[in-house]
Amino acid sequence: MSDIANSWMAEEIFKLLTGQGHEIFMYDNKGKRVYNADQSTFLYSDPAKLMVTLGYTKGKPAKPLVKFYCSQTTPMKLTTQMKSTLKQHNLYDHSFDTYIYGKTLQPKHFVHHVNPSEVTESSWTGSTRTSRMNIGETQVVIRHSHQLDDSENTPRWTRIKDIFIHAPDGSRYRCPWKHITGARALAQHIEQGNGPWDNQGEMIHHLIRTLMQMRKVRKWLQTNGDETTQSQAETLAQGIKTLLRRIAQSHSYATGIDQASDHVNSWKAAAGEPTMLNWPDGAEDAAAAMNSVINVEPDVEVEPESMPAYSWDDDIIQPQWFREQKVMENWFRQFDSDVIFEKDADVLRDVEAASEDAESEDPREVYLNLKDNVPNWEASFEQDPKSTLDGINSALEKLKKIR
Repeated sequence: MSDIANSWMAEEIFKLLTGQGHEIFMYDNKGKRVYNADQSTFLYSDPAKLMVTLGYTKGKPAKPLVKFYCSQTTPMKLTTQMKSTLKQHNLYDHSFDTYIYGKTLQPKHFVHHVNPSEVTESSWTGSTRTSRMNIGETQVVIRHSHQLDDSENTPRWTRIKDIFIHAPDGSRYRCPWKHITGARALAQHIEQGNGPWDNQGEMIHHLIRTLMQMRKVRKWLQTNGDETTQSQAETLAQGIKTLLRRIAQSHSYATGIDQASDHVNSWKAAAGEPTMLNWPDGAEDAAAAMNSVINVEPDVEVEPESMPAYSWDDDIIQPQWFREQKVMENWFRQFDSDVIFEKDADVLRDVEAASEDAESEDPREVYLNLKDNVPNWEASFEQDPKSTLDGINSALEKLKKIR
C-alpha cells in the first residue's frame, strides 16, 4: 500500500491487535501475503476471526475508510474498543464501518476485494455476454440474452436473460425476476449474512413481486383510471423502488428492512380477503395491499342529508360519492413518499427540540443533546456513528423544508 493515510492506519491496527496477543495475517491489494503492516490492505486476526480492510469512501473528495468484518464469534467489545482507540488518534480523518456475519470468516471470503480498482461496487464489469457488480463480497451477475455491443454503448443492465447472486461462501442463487434494483437489495441482504429465502428475504421478494405487478396495474389504469389515480399508482411504484434502494445500501439496509416489515406484514395479513376493485389478473399482492386498508375502513352508508350537494355546473360527479374511489385514494395515500419513506414524526420532533436546545444545526452538537435527553441515540451512535449523524442531518434538512 502506497498511500500515507492507510499505511499509518494499518500499522496502528497491527499494533493494537498484536498487543492483545492476536496472530495477524496481512495481504496487499492484489491478495499477496505481506509481512510489513504499512504494505497491507487486509489484516486478518485468526483468534478473533476478524478481517479489517483499508480503502476509501466513494464521495468527493474521497476519505480514507476502515471496514471491520466480524464473524459470528468475533467479540463485539473488541471492535468497539478498537474503533474508540483509533478515533482518539485519527490523524487522517478515517471513517469506520462495521459488518457482522452469521458465519466464520476466512481470508478466502475476501477474494472479490482484490484489485478493487478493477471491480467496484459502483460500476459494472464483464464481457459481452456477462456483467458483474460487487456488493461488498457478494456479486450480482447478469447473463445477457444477446451480446452487448461496445460500439453502441449498450448499458450492462439491459438484454437480461437471467440474474444470479454469488454469495461469499461460494453458493449461487438465481433471482426470479429480471429487476436490477431488486437483485441488488437481495445481494445486500445476503452480504449482511442472511439467506435469500429467510423471513426478511421473503419480504424483499414480496416487495419486488408487488413492484412488478404495479407495472401491469399502471397499464391497466390507463384504460380504467383517471389521471389522478394513474399519478397515485406512479407514486406507489416509486415509493417501493425507494425502499428497495435503501435495502440495497449497506448504510441504510437496517432502516429499509424495518420499514419494509411494517408494510409487507400488513399486506400479507389481508391476502385472500375479497376486494372491492376488479384488479387485473396477476396483481394479487397489490390487491391484498389495498384490502388491508379496506379492513380498517368499515363500510358505512352515507345518509342522504350528509351527502354533498351536486352542482350541475360540474362536469363530473364528486369522487367521494363512490366508496371504491375513496378506498383507492386512501390506499395510495398511505404510500406517499413524504410520509412513509422518510423519517417518522417522532425523530423529527426529537431532532428539532435538540437543535433548539443546542442552538445549532451542526449534527454533532445536535447528537450530543439527543444522547443526553433521548434514550437509544447513544447506542445507535456507538453501533454506526456515520449513519446516525447522516440521519440527524437528513432530519434537519427536512425540518428546513417544513418551516
